[in-house]
Amino acid sequence: MVVDLVKRLVSGLSVCDSRRQSLTMVWIALVSTTVVSLIISLHYLPTVVDDALISYRYSDRLLHGKGLTWNDGEFVEGYSNLLWVLLIAAGGLIEPNLVLVGWALGTVLNCATLGAIAWVFGRSPGSSSAALWMAALLLACTESFAFSAVGGMETSLFVALLSWALALAYRPQLDRVTSADWFASLLFGLLALTRPDGGLLGVSAGVAELLRCGTSRTTLKRIALFAGAPVVFAGFQTLFRMAYYGSPVPNTSFAKLTLNFDRMLDGCWYIAKGTMNYGALFIVVLLSNLMLNKEVRRLTWRRNLIFIVPGAIWLTYILVIGGDWFPFERQWQPALLCLVLMVGGFLSALPPTELSRWVPIIVAASVVHLSVQGGFNPYNLDDRTIRPYIDEFNKELIKADPTGRAERKFLSVFFPNRADALRGYHRDYMQCIELGGLLKTAFAREQPLIAVNPAGCLPYYSSLPAIDMLGLNDSYIAHHLPSDMGHGFIGHELGDGDYVLSRKPDIIVFCELGNVIGFVVPCFRGERKIVVSDEFRKLYRLVRYFADGFEMQGWTRIEGGRIGVRRSADKVYIPGYLLATTRDARAMLDTYGRLATSVQNGEGSIDDVELPPGTWEITLDTDGRSPLLLRCLPTSGVTQVSGNGLRVTSDGEHRTFKVVGTTGLIYGITAQRVRPVLANSP
Repeated sequence: MVVDLVKRLVSGLSVCDSRRQSLTMVWIALVSTTVVSLIISLHYLPTVVDDALISYRYSDRLLHGKGLTWNDGEFVEGYSNLLWVLLIAAGGLIEPNLVLVGWALGTVLNCATLGAIAWVFGRSPGSSSAALWMAALLLACTESFAFSAVGGMETSLFVALLSWALALAYRPQLDRVTSADWFASLLFGLLALTRPDGGLLGVSAGVAELLRCGTSRTTLKRIALFAGAPVVFAGFQTLFRMAYYGSPVPNTSFAKLTLNFDRMLDGCWYIAKGTMNYGALFIVVLLSNLMLNKEVRRLTWRRNLIFIVPGAIWLTYILVIGGDWFPFERQWQPALLCLVLMVGGFLSALPPTELSRWVPIIVAASVVHLSVQGGFNPYNLDDRTIRPYIDEFNKELIKADPTGRAERKFLSVFFPNRADALRGYHRDYMQCIELGGLLKTAFAREQPLIAVNPAGCLPYYSSLPAIDMLGLNDSYIAHHLPSDMGHGFIGHELGDGDYVLSRKPDIIVFCELGNVIGFVVPCFRGERKIVVSDEFRKLYRLVRYFADGFEMQGWTRIEGGRIGVRRSADKVYIPGYLLATTRDARAMLDTYGRLATSVQNGEGSIDDVELPPGTWEITLDTDGRSPLLLRCLPTSGVTQVSGNGLRVTSDGEHRTFKVVGTTGLIYGITAQRVRPVLANSP
């Protein structure tokens, strides 16, 4: 009974009796599938892909009159999505919360993509309501599509532009170039501004037009429009890039793009994962072919070349570059759209009687597609791309923690189950806000330089100058490639520890992976070079920063920086937050927004602080809520003046300062020289 009901429904949807009924059906399909997609998208909130916040940083700086720059005075193109950056900045004129702007734009653009499907299969000649429902519903229920609305990347814009460009190019062939061709050409051009590789799709559409329509004058004009617009748009952007950044290609291409056999193996694995995830869509296309007679099949394949050729060329492209490591296979999105449009294109060629006979099989294949979406873990990165890197890192973790607890913690970040992974992404976003906000509030005046790996979260929310240690936003690192470039974890292969230290960063954050910000043990190439440096061991201490339940371990420069020990002729001041180096101490903001170390039944400590020769009165500045005792090691030459005061006679040695107590805030330690050592003193 259910099968008969589905047959009658699909058969009835395949033919529209009037324009009014057709328009009503189109709107019902569009609204219904849009609601489904929105519900799935809301499931992922709140979350933002870390790399999206790189683009938002450029947008934010543009809004504040600092140009499309990463830091003041540093002209580097660390984004590869100009149109998306500009749209986010435009939205920022209305709503200052750029993350909210990204969510709103992504949602609207996903709706526009579904609108393109509704237009091409619901309102064009030869349209089919069954094809409309099938194509729109399959795309709306695909998690990767829904996630793109809230992930913050340019994917939703890219797919929306492509969907309307292909929809306009799909219309029945005419003997003249129409306004639809010009508009499709404009959209193909905008794709080139959205991503540097977007122009490939316009050229692919031109190839498809040639294959399906021959070499008539009208066809050649369309080919010139489809393939020429991306070239023109990309040319103007290249001129801008040369004038503004001094480079013909974005900085990200140096940091990511490598062509070799290893990358192609990564690309094969990437395509294989996507094929397993979206394989049911291929099945629907093949089944629909079985229902067509030979002549109709030939004509249908020819007409649908406008979807087939761009999709095939795009898959070939991502095979060559190696895909990427983002959840939900972001690089698959253009090919996924082409595949969904193929489903609609082939189903629309079926007569209602044939569709009724095969509808149970097609529906079953669609159910398989929807089921795979729930069973496939999009967060699992356990593949050949990242596994060797994780194994190497775990060896270092075992050395640092023989119990293995740290290793299990690290693995739980990368290989969680589906529900835990989603909660981890939500936690990432909240952690990003809180810790970035702490740095922004605490160091608004000093503007310390931070060095990070994933360069989205902390640089965006702290608004502090930053070094991208993986090179996406750093021209020097991106142009000094290692000899084994192209054989490791894509986008995470670069690093130059000597260069990073030469810039004297005030805070260095190791790793920043999953829902953990800051490891003691280094992860990447640049960090591993940093930790063996004598300068690093001498000048940096691991400080525990804490904000609203979230913790970050940051290697903080204690001498010669913007936020370290401050020295004058007869005075040494140690900021209190530098003592948050033990398990019992945390650097956190007080109620007035000042950064201090909170001691909880233990001690705060800072070691190896140089105390010049002389006699020093040392005092401790606290909140006074409970007694905190100041200690100085070694104890030679130390006299206890009061609970929080010492007199120290120094010969210029290095001292360790400890503050012990139950509960309290440490704002700083002041050493005032009251009697210098005379030059002729014994």
